[in-house]
Amino acid sequence: MNPLYEDYIQGEERARGLFARPPESLFAGPCQEGTWAEGLAAAINQQHPAKETIGGREPVVITGQQTGLFTGPLYTIYKAVTTVQLAERLRVNGIRCVPMFWVAGDDHDFRETQTAHFLTKRHEILSLTYSPRDQDIQNMPMYRVPLNDEIHTFIDRIAQECRGSEYTAPTCQFLHRSLEESDTMADWFTALMTQLFAESDLRFFRPWERQARLAAVPLLAREIAHPLATTRLLQERGAYMASLGYPVPIQRDKGACNFFVECAGRRKNVYYQDGQYLIGGQMERLTVDAMLALLHEAPERFSPNVALRPIVQQQLFPAVAYVAGPGEVAYWAQLQPLFDHFETAMPVVYPRTRCLLTTRKANQLMQQYGFDAATVLSDDDLLARALRQGGGNPALKRFEQLYPQFEDALTRLTRGIGECDDLHGVVRASRQFERRTRMNVERFKRRLLYADTEKRRTAEARVERLRALMTPRHMPQERVLSVFSFIFEHGWPLITRMQQVLEPDTVELQEMEL
Repeated sequence: MNPLYEDYIQGEERARGLFARPPESLFAGPCQEGTWAEGLAAAINQQHPAKETIGGREPVVITGQQTGLFTGPLYTIYKAVTTVQLAERLRVNGIRCVPMFWVAGDDHDFRETQTAHFLTKRHEILSLTYSPRDQDIQNMPMYRVPLNDEIHTFIDRIAQECRGSEYTAPTCQFLHRSLEESDTMADWFTALMTQLFAESDLRFFRPWERQARLAAVPLLAREIAHPLATTRLLQERGAYMASLGYPVPIQRDKGACNFFVECAGRRKNVYYQDGQYLIGGQMERLTVDAMLALLHEAPERFSPNVALRPIVQQQLFPAVAYVAGPGEVAYWAQLQPLFDHFETAMPVVYPRTRCLLTTRKANQLMQQYGFDAATVLSDDDLLARALRQGGGNPALKRFEQLYPQFEDALTRLTRGIGECDDLHGVVRASRQFERRTRMNVERFKRRLLYADTEKRRTAEARVERLRALMTPRHMPQERVLSVFSFIFEHGWPLITRMQQVLEPDTVELQEMEL
């Protein structure tokens, strides 16, 4: 886990001092109304006609994520769940608060989003990778990445291989229909998330749409008019974080700018060198005035990078909190000087819910072996532990009965030699003898442990079943599995249940039995 995140959630002052306000301050008093950028409330109302109308002065709790295939890993869902829960709690305290999800369709790192992982009914991990045929998508933002019929085959395959129920057919039908109605990766991601959170008040913001681009122009114009000012602030803040012993999450070269410009549908880095702007891969150099003219002429070509996007977000919406994952908490710690530079209030950075989905059968299995979730998540030698807990091995039992006598004899022998004069390296040799003997005894014990082939195979299958569910691909469940591993069996009500069961106040990993 990121050390800054750990310190932040534990309330360490050196970490908390990097932020404007601590998470618990979010509930210190009623939220204040603010002003949304012109036209955004109308655009979002049009996108969500069935939901309560937004007036354009409501405070916002916001989060965001890349547009992953089948919505990406579960942590995307937990970010959205936490956002909905916080907005509801703040609304109870007074003024209505709107939960918002920033659909990061500007992102152009396709490799991070093109693969989805599913837990099958055979307790295996099914990984599906989408690669658009006959099309170069390098540096193409997700809101431009096209879809094709290959994903229809993915839908049918996961519907067949994941555990199902009466929810399987309607879920499958929705996935096919929404795919047909979507043109790009970002479009389909938005459609899936909208359906998953249909019973909540969560709204989705698409920053690549024209009204959003126009609303971001004033901030981007200021960024262009003051070349590299924010880059210097990031570097200075990074140096300060390093002096506190924290890794620096946002690394910027001295000539690198914090916005992108699209050229022929590709997102390009921008540099400022020798008093002029240079768009990556382009020969033309632009003065500050020329870049400003391009911004006003074609705002749809401009988008902020990871450092500037939170500032743009805050200029567009009166966000009182941003719901962040562990990595995001770290890079938000580098951004306070940028908020100050743009004279914009930094919102509360609120850690998202962390969750582990379990099942009744998995919990029964853990109980049988004397495991808990922490054991499965942390013990690399889970099979050996399972075999020891299983009992029924007379040779191993006899070994463990006699081992204390052997241990006592070995200790007395080596200790006695150690008290002698060290003639010809005898003491050193006795220590080597003791170390090698213990290693050989451990090997022998392990051989006894694995001697019962049938028992070992049964334990191996059960351990792999637990690991596939809880630590797939040797990683935390929430960072691997798609929510659709479970939607086919539990349906759309699963999301509502998450909102009811999970606690946004705790930073500990929560377990939710399905």
